Amino acid sequence: MMLHRYQKVEDWEPIDIRNILEDHEVIYDSYMQDERAPVQLENLDLTDDDEKEINIYDAEGYRIPRRYPLHDPDQEPCGLLADLNTIRSLFKETDGSVDDSDDSDDSVIDLDQDRKPLIVNVYPQAFTRQFGHFQANDVPAAFHPVLKRLNQALAEESDNAEPVIRGVACQGYNHLQHCLTERAGGLDVVHGQITAALAGVITTSTKASRAHNKILNALDNGLPHARIARKLGRRDVLSRALRLEPVFVVNVQRLEPRYQSGR
Repeated sequence: MMLHRYQKVEDWEPIDIRNILEDHEVIYDSYMQDERAPVQLENLDLTDDDEKEINIYDAEGYRIPRRYPLHDPDQEPCGLLADLNTIRSLFKETDGSVDDSDDSDDSVIDLDQDRKPLIVNVYPQAFTRQFGHFQANDVPAAFHPVLKRLNQALAEESDNAEPVIRGVACQGYNHLQHCLTERAGGLDVVHGQITAALAGVITTSTKASRAHNKILNALDNGLPHARIARKLGRRDVLSRALRLEPVFVVNVQRLEPRYQSGR
């Protein structure tokens, strides 16, 4: 689990090209070893037409920063929601987008000959249709070079088809979601209690009447949105960080014998 809080970038300060060249003998235009090519940093623009930084990478596939973010020290940090239109770029280099034309959960499948199909489930929040939470059947692409190095260092016999450690899933959401619920699926405002209370007045069976009375007793403590508002007012204890949870599987039998004891 990783928790991140962010501050808005007020400006950017370019890093001296000489400092970058001193630390890296060769610089590439991609982290993917079978597709990348060396670049001449002196001839490469810092940003593209949209003022986004043109990424560069070292020999091991790690991105090399080309500028420093500058923040307002008086600005409060906050958690973020994912941009669901571009979320697939977190997992691989693609310009694909998520179709959020329906209010239901959307899935995007990207067929890749070398890897399993990428499936990203998205969950728009607060009627934004574009921003929210996500789940995927892979880990972010930045983990791929790390996993490759671990497999090379820890495996008894190198085998790409059966690696020692592999990423199998990832989800991202605002930590506030956990702070407002005591259990999975426990968010008050999504249970339809008000609708159930209104519909329950026409119940005829004893069982339905007991269920209706239970809902009415719960509403005596306040309407769902009012209970959430009270929780949101506890600004000193509620985390609003972005929570990322990548999931990895370790094949112990593929480890070198000296590592299999867990010592």
